[in-house]
Amino acid sequence: MITDCTSIHEPGTPWLTKLNKLPKQIKRYGLYHMTWGQLQPSHSMFKLSTDRCRGVVSDKQAKEYIRNMREGLMKQLDSGVYVESSGHMYGALDLLDEVFPNSKIVFIIRDPRNFVRSALNTLEYILYGPLDIDCLDLSLKARYLDDDPYSDKWSSMSKFEKYCWYYNYLNEFVFSKLEGADNFKVYRFEDLFNPETRDDYFTDMLQFSSTFQDGYTKEVNYQPELMDQKVHSNAKKKKFPKWLEWSPKRAQILQKHCGKWMDKFDYGTEKEWQDKL
Repeated sequence: MITDCTSIHEPGTPWLTKLNKLPKQIKRYGLYHMTWGQLQPSHSMFKLSTDRCRGVVSDKQAKEYIRNMREGLMKQLDSGVYVESSGHMYGALDLLDEVFPNSKIVFIIRDPRNFVRSALNTLEYILYGPLDIDCLDLSLKARYLDDDPYSDKWSSMSKFEKYCWYYNYLNEFVFSKLEGADNFKVYRFEDLFNPETRDDYFTDMLQFSSTFQDGYTKEVNYQPELMDQKVHSNAKKKKFPKWLEWSPKRAQILQKHCGKWMDKFDYGTEKEWQDKL
């Protein structure tokens, strides 16, 4: 869709459900990076985000880690435009243009009800699960943040509520750092994948992503037929129910944490949802 462009999803991240790709990843990123390195902010964007939000990695150090993790990869790929899709670098997005001055940030926000449901139904999400071992400090937790209102409540919160908290914290952090920046643009997930609106939104997103601060541009070619090809879907395996089946208590927990974003992006206006509140 963008000429001379390479796109990668969360490069250098090992996935337990895709172990067949591990040998190729090790060859590209190295054995240490793909194993023990994932526990270090110098090798993992997810760990870097956690540690920067906790205040244990300085901005100066974070920028050095970002450069070391990505500069060599981009030179190796040798493309006119490098695109990385990732939910791991939320804690470092505002530093990208200080490392790579031509950076553009497309931030896609999703209805928190669907985000939480998707996360709870996706095996790849280790967040707050049995593999998210406390002593490794991989993921961000409210109890790490002394000034967080849920710091002393964390241990008693359900996994569902922890995801609600995470959704709010992530968005609060990103918007507090980047809202209003010229290189930052927000799109709703639902607008991008609604057949009635997606063409306009995707065209706009491609134009934004292919024109850069220094005047550099690349041609774009929106191909709507690609939008009907499912790349990743586990719709048939979902066990956690849709929000219509939630109890009022569960709905109220999500609203408590995510209400600001529900209002800001026009989610939760359905009568069925309001009745639960």
